[in-house]
Amino acid sequence: MIQNMIQKTEWENFFSNNKATEWYPSEAVVRFLCSYRKEHGSSGAKFLDLGCGNGRHVWLAAKEGFTPYGIDLSEQAIKLAKEWMARDGLSYADLRHGSIADPLPYADNFFDIAVSYGVLDHMVIAEARRALQELLRVLKPGGAILLKLESNTSFTFDSSRQFAKNEIILEKKVEKGMVQHFFDRDEVVALVRDFVLVRAFREDLRRFDDLEKNDQSRWIFIGKKP
Repeated sequence: MIQNMIQKTEWENFFSNNKATEWYPSEAVVRFLCSYRKEHGSSGAKFLDLGCGNGRHVWLAAKEGFTPYGIDLSEQAIKLAKEWMARDGLSYADLRHGSIADPLPYADNFFDIAVSYGVLDHMVIAEARRALQELLRVLKPGGAILLKLESNTSFTFDSSRQFAKNEIILEKKVEKGMVQHFFDRDEVVALVRDFVLVRAFREDLRRFDDLEKNDQSRWIFIGKKP
């Protein structure tokens, strides 16, 4: 409970100070949504961003013709997302403040497609498992998901500071005091075991001046509900 309060306070500060705002969608999500639209169409398709921040992927989904929903721990982030959508004249079904570690406020088999980009790895793994089970519940059979999870091969993972396996409290200036879980391959496999694998890979980003070390390393999982 204390850690959840720290997380919420820090995210509110970040979004209030524009430290955590993102104003362009990730390339992986662009490809994911456009691929889905090409195969299934987007009209009437309900899209959920689990941990939507200030709305970059909600914005993209609306642009691509989906009906977007979003939920985030930060009230300020949701405020910014609503302002952004209004400013660009885009409609959405629902943007709300809430914890994805709690039961999601949506009906069973409700969404056609969902993303959670860099959110489940900011939780202890038990909470991430619960959140993904809730995502499984609210997706329709055959519904598509994309997850981005930080890998334990990222340079920011310091095994000497673990308070649990692959989990540390961040000490960097941004996100200081927050939990960060760095997933190894076996943990990813276990986390998504109830989904059908479509595609999964690890992205390693390396600095030009040090190509031997991963600057950032992350898992991308694309799957669907059975």
